[in-house]
Order: sequence, then C-alpha cells, then structure tokens
Amino acid sequence: MAKRELQKWIQRQFPENQFDPTKPIVTFIGRFDSKQKGLDKLEEAIDATQAAGGQFIVMGCLEDQNATKLLDSLQEKYKNTVLFIRDYKDANGRLHYQQGDQERPGCASLIRASSDFIYIPSKFEPCGLVQFEGWLFGSLAIGSDVGGLADTIISPEKDACAFNGYLFNRDDKKNCAANTIQRAIETFVTLSDCEKGALAKRLIEQGRQYSWTTSPVGLSPIDKYRLVYAQAKKLSSRRSQIQKPTANILERLNQIRNRIAPPHSKQRETNLKEEAYLKYLSSKNPQEEMLEKLFLDLPVDLRTQVPLPYGRTCKINLHKSLGAHQINRGFRFGLDAPNAKEVNLVLVAADGTEKKLPMIQDSKGIWRRKVIGISPGSFYQYEVNGVRKLDPYGKEVANHPAPENAPCSVAVKSNYRWKDAQWMKEQVKERPADKPISITEIHPLIWKKKKGGYLNYRELAPLLVEHCKNAGFTHVELMGILEHPDVRSWGYQVSGFFAPTNRMGSSDDFKFLVDHLHSNNIGVILDWIPAHFCRDSFGLAHLDGSNQYQPCGLSAFFAARTWLYQWGTYFFDFRKQNVRNFLYSSAMYWIKEMHIDGLRVDAVKSILLSENGNEGAKFFKNLNTQIHREFPHVMTIAEDYSSRIDTTSSPAVGGLGFDFKWNIGWKNHVLDYFSLAPHDRKKSYKTITKAVDSDKFHKMILAISHDDLQKSAKALIAKTPDLSNEDKYSNLRAFFGLLTGMPGKKLMFTGSEIGSDKAFDTLFDQENGLFDHAPSEIEEKNLLCLQKLNKIYKSERSLWESDDNGHDLVWIENDDPERRIHAYRRVSEKGGSVACIHNFSKEKAKNFFVPLQSKEIEKELQEEALLIKGEMNVSAPHHLIEFEKTQLELLSGYPHLIKSLKSQKLMDKYYSALFLKNEKLSKFLAQNHINMPAVSPREIFNSDSKEFGGSGICNENIEAVFDSTGKALGYRVQVPPLSTLFIKEQAYSPVASGAPASSAGPCHRGS
Repeated sequence: MAKRELQKWIQRQFPENQFDPTKPIVTFIGRFDSKQKGLDKLEEAIDATQAAGGQFIVMGCLEDQNATKLLDSLQEKYKNTVLFIRDYKDANGRLHYQQGDQERPGCASLIRASSDFIYIPSKFEPCGLVQFEGWLFGSLAIGSDVGGLADTIISPEKDACAFNGYLFNRDDKKNCAANTIQRAIETFVTLSDCEKGALAKRLIEQGRQYSWTTSPVGLSPIDKYRLVYAQAKKLSSRRSQIQKPTANILERLNQIRNRIAPPHSKQRETNLKEEAYLKYLSSKNPQEEMLEKLFLDLPVDLRTQVPLPYGRTCKINLHKSLGAHQINRGFRFGLDAPNAKEVNLVLVAADGTEKKLPMIQDSKGIWRRKVIGISPGSFYQYEVNGVRKLDPYGKEVANHPAPENAPCSVAVKSNYRWKDAQWMKEQVKERPADKPISITEIHPLIWKKKKGGYLNYRELAPLLVEHCKNAGFTHVELMGILEHPDVRSWGYQVSGFFAPTNRMGSSDDFKFLVDHLHSNNIGVILDWIPAHFCRDSFGLAHLDGSNQYQPCGLSAFFAARTWLYQWGTYFFDFRKQNVRNFLYSSAMYWIKEMHIDGLRVDAVKSILLSENGNEGAKFFKNLNTQIHREFPHVMTIAEDYSSRIDTTSSPAVGGLGFDFKWNIGWKNHVLDYFSLAPHDRKKSYKTITKAVDSDKFHKMILAISHDDLQKSAKALIAKTPDLSNEDKYSNLRAFFGLLTGMPGKKLMFTGSEIGSDKAFDTLFDQENGLFDHAPSEIEEKNLLCLQKLNKIYKSERSLWESDDNGHDLVWIENDDPERRIHAYRRVSEKGGSVACIHNFSKEKAKNFFVPLQSKEIEKELQEEALLIKGEMNVSAPHHLIEFEKTQLELLSGYPHLIKSLKSQKLMDKYYSALFLKNEKLSKFLAQNHINMPAVSPREIFNSDSKEFGGSGICNENIEAVFDSTGKALGYRVQVPPLSTLFIKEQAYSPVASGAPASSAGPCHRGS
C-alpha cells in the first residue's frame, strides 16, 4: 500500500514523464562511473523492463565523460518514458535532488521506497551498498554476479525461502540482464497486493539483519573472512600451488567450516548441537517450541540427515478417546469443553422425545458419561451451558426427528469389512510424485441425482467407477464430504470434521464408495477444510462458552484474513494447541479409518495469514510430517494463493512439506488466454510461455477446479467468445491436449470432460444433476478424446516421469513469427520423447518444422564439455574442435538419451571417449550396448481426429528431414486449426515393419 502511494507521488512530482503507478518499477541508483558501475547495461535493462510491462528510473551523480555521453543518448531515446535524475552537489555539498534542502524535500529515499526492483549492473563490486539500501525499503535486487553482489544477493534457485533478488551474468546471453529482468517482472506481476506486501515486509526484516557480525542466512561476513583466511593459511602451509580459481570458496563455506578446525572448533560445536537435539528428541515429554529451536540451530545440511522434530508432540488420535465409543452394553461419551459450567448429554428418541443426562468434568477439562442400554444408531446431542451442540468428534450426523431442532450426532459402531488390501499394499510401493495422476474433481451432491434427491454413496460408487474408466482418470477428488448444514456453501461451512455428509448415507456407506473405487484402481482425494468452520450455533462456535476454537481480541480483528476472506464462517485459532490437535486428528481419521489417499488442503493462504502466521506454517509442517511419517504414500495438496516459494519444500529446509501445490499462476494465464477469441490470441501469444514460467519452485498440479467454472466464471467450453458450436469443441479438445502435455499432475472439474456448459453452483436447487441426461454424440466423442489423452499420459513416461514444474520441458517453438504454434518436447530418461504441438488459432499450419536438435541443449552440452575437457588437461586446445561440436550437436537431438547416460553415470565416460579417442557417438553407444536411437516420428494423438468430432486433418506418414550427410534434422507436420498434436519421436529401436503409423483415429490427408 505504501509503495503504491509513493509511486503516485512520483507521478505527481514528475508530470512530464509518462509514469504509471500500477506498473512495476526498476530503478538504477548509484554513481555514474562508466568503468565500474556497468552503465553499458542500462539500455538493455530499460528495453527489457518496458517490454515486460514495467517502467524504469535512472538516478545518480558524479558523471564521468563517457557516462555523460551515454546518458545524453539514453535520455534522448527514452524521452518522457524513463525518469532520469542526474544529480549534482550544491554549494553546501549536498546532492541537489536526492538530499534536498530546507525548502525542498529530497527524493532519494522516496525513490528507493517506491521501487519494486533495484538494478545493479556493476562490472566489479567489492561489496556494494545499494542492494542493502534497497532491501531496507522492501525492494528486490537485480544485480550482476560479481563480488559482493554475488555474495549477498540470494536468488530463488539458491534459497527459495530467503531469496532477496536475482543475479545475471554480464557475458551470458541466456542468463543476461534482459532475460533476468523479464523473468523477475513476470513473476512479480502474478502476486496480489497482499503477497507483494508480505514479500516487502520480509525483505525489510532480513535487510535489518545485515551487519559485520550478523546475517539473515548463512555465515556473517566476519565468519566468512575468518574461514577464507583459515583455508588460505592451510593451503599455504602445504606449499601447494592453487591451480584452480578460488572464487567458489565462499559458496562452499559450510563445507569448509566442517573440514577445518578454527580456534573454538565449530565441528565440535555442531556435534554437541546434534547430540543435544537427539537427546531432547528422545526425552519423555519434549516441548514443541524447544524441539524446533534445537533443530533450527543445526546446520542446514545436517537437518536433512536427522529425524524431523515436527509432528512429535501432536495428538493425532483424539477421535479415539473423545466422542461416542461403544462399550459393553452401551456407549461412553467424551467432550472437551474446559470452560463450560454445565454439560448434559441429550439422548434423542425416534419420536423426538429427549432424555438429559448430566456429564461429569475430569481434571483435564473433559466432560464424560457412560450410558448403558443404548445401541448403535442412537441420536444424541450435547447441551453446553444450555446451548445444543453436535459432537465435535461425531462420526455421523442426522436430522432431529423434530425438523425445527438442531441436528443430532449418531452413536456409531462400524461393522464395515474393507476389501482394498491389495490397493493399499500397492500404494506403499510408490511415492505420489513418481506416477501419473489425472484427477476429476466432483461434488457428489450434484454429480447425479435421484428423483430430485441425492444418491446413496453405494449407488454412486459403480456409476463413478464407470465414468472414471470411460474418461481415464486415476483419482477422484471429492468436494462437499465433510458434514455441513447448507449445501449452498458447497461444503465449505463445515459442522462435522469427522463425519461424511449424511445426505448420501452413513459412514459405512461412504467406506463402501472408497472401497469400490480402490477395487477398480481409482484413488480418492478428500477436499479437507482446516481453515474455518460454520457459524451455526450447534457447531464449534463458542463451544464451551468461550472462544475455544476461534480467535478473539484485537489481534483477531486486525488479522489480514479477517478482512481478506469474509466467507460467513469463523476461523480456527492456530495459536491454540487444542485446535491444532483437533485438526491433526481429523486428517488422520480420514486417512486411517476412511482409507483416503490424499488431502486437498483448502485455503492455505488464509491460515498463513492468521493472527500468528508462524503458527499457521508450523501447523502445516507438523501435519505433513506426521502424515508422511506414517503414510508416505498419502499425498497432501495445497490450494495456496500465497507468495511462498517453499510450499512443497521439505520442513527440513524451512518448507511446509506438501507433496503438491495447485499451480495458480499457470491456471490464471491459461484461462486468460482461452478467454480470448482466436483472432485476438496472437497479441497474447506469450501468455502460454508465461504460464509455464509462472512457478518453477513447486511440485505442481495443473488444476482447472470448481472455482474456475462456477456461474460467475463460466463453464470451460463457454469461456472463449466468437466460436461456432463445432469450434467450441475443437477449442476444448485442444485445451485438453495442453493440460495433458504440460508438466504437472492434472485436475479437471467434472462436466468439462463432456463439454457441459452448466455452472455447477446452479444445480444444488435443481431436480437434475450434471450427468442425469443421456450424453449426446458430441459429448461422447469429447469424453473419448479425454480417455485417449489419459491413456497416452499414463503410458508415455516422458509425460509424467519428470513433471514437477516448468523446468521439465524443452521448448521447440515459443516465439512463432506467425503467433500460432506453441510446441515443446517432453523427455524420458528411459527412452523416447513426445513433441506436444498446439495451434490455438483458426489458421492451419501446413508445414510446421520440428527440429530434433535443440540449440538450448546443445549449448548446455558444449559448456559442460568445455569444462570437462579443461579438467582432463587434454593436449588439444582448450576449445571444442569441429568434430567434437558435431558429435555434441548430434547428441542434443536425443534428449532422452542424455538423461539415460546421466542416470547410468556414463557421461564422463562418453566425454573421455570423445576427447581422448575422437570416438563417434554411435561407436560409444554400441560399445556400451545401447542402441542408436531411431528417428521414427509418428502421430499418437490429434485432437482434430474424426473419431473425436474433428475434421480429420492428421499426419499419417511423417517423414524425417535429413542433411547431406544423412543426419536427421527433424520432420514436418501439418497442424489443424484449434488443435493439439502429440508426436512420439524416438525409441531405442526402430518401429517394427508394418506397425501403424498413427493411433489417433480416422484421418484424411489435409491439403
């Protein structure tokens, strides 16, 4: 908020400049010294900033002759579009503009505070102060990787939890200033104002910690100098020449620290810390705060080797002692209500008559009562200080026989016998990240209905299995399962955190649904809501007469979530141990007792923005650690709109520990793009590449969820304007291909698979559900298209083997001059690659060339090879000769082969053969019993196939293009309008004679 106001001040103060306070600001601040300060990189930075939608400020003083010439030229070129403040010292020795005087305020601090990024392109920089000043004003640094800048600027790739800027290489075309600025701005603009504020606050807090003796991360400067000196002294004492550059010493200081023995023996100190931590961890009653403190005192590399402290003090089985439990000839009841003055157990008969039985409070605040003579299925309530309440740990809920009364809990004794032992056994063998996952998100209450009412869970089970098989889904994500009083809340105003909604049957009926899905190899994910609960008087609100579960006081009133999220609910107070234990127990109950395979955790950001955000983060660390400790195969999925970049990182390095996060940035970019008419998409061509780059820090699920398809947002098929009915379905099938081809697990809200235009939130009050009608021919073809895609997705390892985030693809075309085609390659280290080609325009691409060689991969190979050649001390010149370049170019055309060689640890062996023996790639592969990959491109999917309702423009026989030496360069394909193609390119052996060229369905040759 403060930055936005300051940016408006700049707009008012410098009206001659075309200044827009809504755009990100990149600012160069410093001495105009052409020899040191890198002024030659100003023009590149300004162009990149403006191209990315930002604006630039140049502020400095003490110009030398070359600087004056350069600045004059730039000021003329960027007249009125860049703010230049070329300062000078007045008669009193003060900087005229920056420091001001008694009549005029200085602008230096205001410019710094208004900037989102501080740009520091120095050629050399022993220390640098500008980056520190920027952090104190909440600005990210973008600096060259030299000297003190490289030592202090922490990039997201280096430390996702504590990053404070971006580094670029002045001499590297790939990691240049322009690309770095563009990446920084593109990431920044995806953040909300609240997220930007949180980021600025963190930068300011960390900036205050920089001094000679302290540092927010890693070692302090004095520690670093001491260790470098000790290392140099050690090397000197050996009288050994330092043959390699010492530039990497600072990067490896933690390793050095463990290898050398400074005066007070840091290694011994580390050993003592580890011993103290492990000793306290194994003590009888360790306290959570002390346990975490001792853990965080350990070096980061050691934290990954010792047992995590999280989850150790959590109570995860409260549902076994509280609530209603069967005993001999009756039930025992337990209610945690420490501040209640009076509690009665109310037994409710079938005719509505009630019997009140007083409960007795024990020394721990638990109210207890045993009742002989009641049987499973009996209705009950608690009356707390005269207010009727559901059992917080109740396993089922039922309507009171008298409809005007509050609902009742049900005393349950389950007799269900699970039949999914084989499924459960198989799940333990693999982590969720190591397999293909395609999820359909459904709301069971509106998926199908029965005469205007709801299906029973047992009736739903076979129908859902059939649908998942027809569409090829691997998992079902169930919304609206936790008991809730109002269906219009979609299930997000929860009253029963241990009870499946009674509208569709009993808890045993729900177990049957899960069991039946498992028996058909379909996993079940639960939409779990730990952030808030319903306000109804019979729920958790003011349970014991106090704010037992919700926060109170000024801290609650002023908490960010109170104002950001007005959902008509009460928030949980995560500062309270009883709240955290209640929710831990709820999660473990669904996993243990209901055999749930994963939890999609709702509204993560609101929990992180609670009264004490640290408690919210600690809650997730405890939750995820405890779940993965007992059930490593169970996945936890974060619906997280926060700006954290460590949501899926391990708690050992400060992360929250989730398995996956919904890729919010990808979703926003893609839906923005598909909301444009095809003739308008060329202007937004780069939106698709931005979608891939939107988040490269997390393990992702590409989710098109219920939030994106409600009435106010339109159904997926209805988002694109100006399309005929036929084109709508073509557009939708092309979108299916994009979702399948891009890195990340998949999730789609139900109805989209058939192209339904119904908004799900309009169906709760209607007689029919989403799938009550007989599908039309085009809907069946749409479903068949998705089935084929999911089949290919599950069978082609390249589409899921490495699909954590946007790093896991190789672009073929992301800068098409015609602004039509987006293409990339997905690669498997175990053989094969798939080219994913998308045409989201209404123009056919007749001869789109797909190169096999990748310039990006080739460059990386050459850089790596050059380093290794130097280390080998090969007698040949320390540059790559033409033969070596040719062989590396050939290898770059087989990215899956590179992965395989690296996984088999053969790359060093290959470089030896290349540099020492001048051996060809084909000979090396033969000697190591690896077949030379065959070039055999064939179309395995085409969304324009007649089988799916398309026009049938397919690629039946794809011929490779060779150069004069016989080397395959690539191949050409025709790409229909509004379509997606998958081309399987390479295998370790040629396609067998007579094998079908395409499995994409009936086609005809396009003209």
